[in-house]
Parts: sequence; structure tokens; C-alpha cells
Amino acid sequence: MLKIGWNKLDIKRPKRPKILPVVLSKQEALSIVDALENIKHKAILMIGYSAGLRIGEVNNLKAEHIDSKRMQIRIVGGKGRKDRNSILSQTTLEALRK
Repeated sequence: MLKIGWNKLDIKRPKRPKILPVVLSKQEALSIVDALENIKHKAILMIGYSAGLRIGEVNNLKAEHIDSKRMQIRIVGGKGRKDRNSILSQTTLEALRK
């Protein structure tokens, strides 16, 4: 096509729209957690929402990653294979102990 190399063509890509995430209110989050009857499912949902973890991070979480003395959660191999720490709330700790 016109014998022009791809390097010389300046093709603009359309910008992706920036969409803000939907944030639940405190009452909405509590109603979702209260609707669950299984204690294990409640604890999984509480730890993911309260600590701001991704689904894969919650899935890879182990008991040794939870530090109840310092009230922190150690996330190993998160997004980009990076490790980080997150907060642990008192109510989530109580649910995990149940």
C-alpha cells in the first residue's frame, strides 16, 4: 500500500475512558456481609473488602500472612509480583478467629 513503511505512519490510538470504581456505602457493605450465613464466606468477603485486596490476593492468602499483633496482612506476590502490607481490622480478625 503506497509503499510506505509502518514506522513512517503516525496512527493515533483512541484514548480509553477513565471510569471510577463503584464504592459501596457502609450500610451496603454490611448488608452484603450480613446476608451470608457461611462463616468462611463472611470472613473471605470481610478480609477482601476491609483490606482492599484483589480476588487473586485473597485466594493466595495463608494463615502465616496474617499478623494479629501488628494488625497487618502481608500480601505476597500481588499485582506485578510485588509484596505489600495492608491493614487488618479488629472485626475482620474476630471473624477469622471464628
